[in-house]
Amino acid sequence: QHLLLVTLLFVLRTEGAVEVFRTDLFPEQLEQQQIQFKQIALQQQLQNIQRLLQVAAPAAQQDLLRQQQQINSEMSQMQQKLLVLQQRIQEQLGGGVTFITIPENNDGVEVRIVNRLDNPPVPEEIQEVEKQLFTPRPQQSFQQEQTPSSQFQQQQIPQNQFQQQGAPQNQFQQQQRPQNQFQQQRPQNQFQQQQNQRPPIQNPQNQNPNFQAPQNQAPNFQQQQPQQQPQRPIQNPQPQPQPQLPSDEPTLPCSTLSGEAGFCRPLIKCLSFYAELPELKKQPCKLSEGGLGVCCPRRMRPTGGPSKNNGVLRPPPPPPVVIPPFTPQQLNQAAQVALQRFQERLNFVAALFSGGVVVTPGSAAAAHQEFFPVSNNTLQRGETAQKNVEASVDLVNEFNLSPDQGKFALPTFSVLNTVIADTCPRPSSCQSTKYRTPDGSCNNLQHDQWGRAGVALQRILPPKYDDGVNAPRKTASNGQELPSARAISTRVAQDADNPSNNYTLMVMQWGQFLDHDLTHTPINFGQSGSGISCCREGVPLEPNLRHPDCFHIDIPRTDKIFSPFGERCMEFVRSLPAPRPECNFGPREQMNQITGYLDGSNIYGSNINAQRNLREFRGGRLRIQNVEGKQMLPPNVNECRSQDQRFSCFLAGDGRVNEQVNLALTHTVWMREHNRIAGELSRIHPDWSDEALFQETRRIVVAEIQHITYNEFLPIILGRAYMDKFQLSPKESGWTRLYDPELNGGITNVFATAAFRFGHSLIQGNFHGYGRFGNVRENLQLSKHHFS
Repeated sequence: QHLLLVTLLFVLRTEGAVEVFRTDLFPEQLEQQQIQFKQIALQQQLQNIQRLLQVAAPAAQQDLLRQQQQINSEMSQMQQKLLVLQQRIQEQLGGGVTFITIPENNDGVEVRIVNRLDNPPVPEEIQEVEKQLFTPRPQQSFQQEQTPSSQFQQQQIPQNQFQQQGAPQNQFQQQQRPQNQFQQQRPQNQFQQQQNQRPPIQNPQNQNPNFQAPQNQAPNFQQQQPQQQPQRPIQNPQPQPQPQLPSDEPTLPCSTLSGEAGFCRPLIKCLSFYAELPELKKQPCKLSEGGLGVCCPRRMRPTGGPSKNNGVLRPPPPPPVVIPPFTPQQLNQAAQVALQRFQERLNFVAALFSGGVVVTPGSAAAAHQEFFPVSNNTLQRGETAQKNVEASVDLVNEFNLSPDQGKFALPTFSVLNTVIADTCPRPSSCQSTKYRTPDGSCNNLQHDQWGRAGVALQRILPPKYDDGVNAPRKTASNGQELPSARAISTRVAQDADNPSNNYTLMVMQWGQFLDHDLTHTPINFGQSGSGISCCREGVPLEPNLRHPDCFHIDIPRTDKIFSPFGERCMEFVRSLPAPRPECNFGPREQMNQITGYLDGSNIYGSNINAQRNLREFRGGRLRIQNVEGKQMLPPNVNECRSQDQRFSCFLAGDGRVNEQVNLALTHTVWMREHNRIAGELSRIHPDWSDEALFQETRRIVVAEIQHITYNEFLPIILGRAYMDKFQLSPKESGWTRLYDPELNGGITNVFATAAFRFGHSLIQGNFHGYGRFGNVRENLQLSKHHFS
């Protein structure tokens, strides 16, 4: 049947033809193939150079960069020659072709763009035959679905020069055997028109629930070639798939300032290189349809499975230590002592509260603690973990263990067979569902506690407690007392505004918004949620009045801000301990009060109660308050109110929303975005329930946040080379198989407390409010409006 269809097609096509079709190749076509083979070899050399640049020494890098520039220059010359050859081929094929010469790129080279005449009508019989013969089949691949009209272009050749193709065959066969004179006169045949009008074929494997880039973006350069019809064997090796561009986006080859090959594209089409746009805009290029664009780099990105080197740091192996020969009775005895000391601690804290030894209401310390609320569930987890801390401290003191034994030997003993077995984390009851849980549990069905709210932060390096398990470190490695944290900060930190010429203050603001989605280490509180006081009238409290978790900071006498007021003590309270994930004795761990995943928990909350408190339960929307006709975040009357009682602080998924005005503004934007999407989904699916609308909207919003973070924020912070090296850059289409179920998605201690704190250096002291004409209407001094 297939042969009959082909025969019928040729009979219909050749009827009335005045010339027989060619069976040999033009000399230009042979030369074109040779150049393309050379291009493939040069591209392979470029890929090898890119890999070597990542590991080469600085001296070797210079030589590699010179080689890279030479190859790019050679490929540019080849590309220009390909354009000339293609023009000659078109002239020999004929078909009513006219040429318009226009100025091209920065090299001053002229490129001829082919403008074709309208096609004659095609008999209905040919349309039907071609529809049966050349209807593309779905590709069984995890890559994006193939678009029929865009997959058969040669590399770096403007699309409108290849419209003579009739069927999805190999480009060599198309040029070697134009089917007949009729087809030569109709380069854009009816088959192509039908394919352009036909809806895209749905690939059942593309229904991936995870976040995907929009399908209207440029396809990935490593996508698979579509299925081809049987053809005559070709003796020369077939070239590898070349980078493809959308069929509706004619582009011209170009070179970036660094000599990297690319395509001239509109700025909006180059957002996968968002972090490099400031540099790319310095050398605009002329688009094929007129106007200016940027030279968007053409880079091959890895799409394989999990990388052997994913860039995640692993804890070093523990040093050899002597394991104490503890008996089960000794371990249980230590646990019983811990319960006794824990009760004594509770009694002491209650006495402090009764005696009024709490942070002074209205003070700076009280305001600071109010803006970092801790849930009752988190406080209960901290109290439970405190029992384990007390037991570990008792073992260290009772058996005179060294700090290394406290760090590395104690964790070899379990608490399961002791009276404090309730300090072990309780496993979650997980089911494979479509939507994320509010608290992050069961994100990984094999490790249900990873990344969950209320679990311990991961460690890359062992802790440096004075006793190995709990006491804060006070001495340096040489035995000298450590200086005051205040003295270090005033000497090292410099207060200076250095605005960037390339990036806006939104880089800082997105970083803070992102941080509040990932990390929140809760501090301890006194009885009934009262603030813990460590200082009184500028000096430390007496030891018998000091909370066990007080860790005040000494203020030097030379401090320019506090010394004039007689302040020598700064309030500082230790963070809550976290239950040890391995259910064993060992050092005190810090807790992450929110989910460790990039899941919008700062919008929706990190537990089911917080999430419900933010929902409207109508139309899938979040709660709002209407202020002068504008949708604002709902009020939080329990936190703060204005002096005239008209306005309250805002309520959001994260309790730090009111820290500063730009942060509250960012929360407001995402609340409105959620409600906008919920409204659209409700319009499209009027039969959906409130729960379905809310969960689907939440899923879309989280995907938006993830895409902005990986496509725009992280390339600025980490750089494109690091992003590509560890396969962090999102694909322009489709998805990857890089997920590693054995990689803990939780946050590390050093990231939460040190690494991500670099963002504090990005904060500007003044926020400017601009009018609609770009004039500065307001200057907000952050130091006077922080926590206000």
